[in-house]
Amino acid sequence: MHVVSDDGSKVLDALFKPEAEPSLEYNASGFSPIYGGNINWIVASPKMEVNGKLTVDGKKYTRKNARGYDDHNWGYWSWGDFGWDWGQVAQTKNCLNGNDIGKYSLTSGISLMLALTYH
Repeated sequence: MHVVSDDGSKVLDALFKPEAEPSLEYNASGFSPIYGGNINWIVASPKMEVNGKLTVDGKKYTRKNARGYDDHNWGYWSWGDFGWDWGQVAQTKNCLNGNDIGKYSLTSGISLMLALTYH
């Protein structure tokens, strides 16, 4: 991924490599208090290996083998109507069998967050 801000002061060059299958699409219209709207989302990649550089006003930040996450929301709602908090829990193994049950990793905190809006 290569992203540059309008004024060129922020540049992201990174490779995001998926390490897990995507989740199913989820419709939260009857679940969340979004009056007159609806929200859907999919976790396109719950776990990714991220390698790259972020440059902000000339200062460079490098990440190697960092954890990444990608989801996508769509629908109709007003941003002032709600907010959310989230975390992530992932199995430490690719499949569960016998003694693997209960072995999970918990991700808390984000060292780098990038929000992209396409118009």
